[in-house]
Amino acid sequence: MKKTLIYFTLAVLFLIIESTLAQAVLPPLLIPDVILIMVFYLGFHRVSIEGVLITFILGYLADAFAGGIIGLSSFTLLLIFILTSRLSKIVALNSLLIKIGGTAFMSILKGTATYIFLR
Repeated sequence: MKKTLIYFTLAVLFLIIESTLAQAVLPPLLIPDVILIMVFYLGFHRVSIEGVLITFILGYLADAFAGGIIGLSSFTLLLIFILTSRLSKIVALNSLLIKIGGTAFMSILKGTATYIFLR
């Protein structure tokens, strides 16, 4: 419970920074999607209903802070979580290259899924 509370606190803090400060300082292509990185981590370390609930709430918070369509980030992040949790049974997350490559692939997948659902 304590880890979950810390996780949500960090998520809200990063969402505030991402939606205000980062957009004023960085170009849009250089703003990291911290929530996606958190969901990628969850997919490897919390493969349970708890991870699904945390992912859904993080997606809902991301939608609320971004001002976009409510539910779109929740759906795409749940898709990422499910794929990552399935992938965690096949691949061990012990190499930095696997972490970077997996996060980059999931970022491309999230962007593609968002484009398909908005089209």
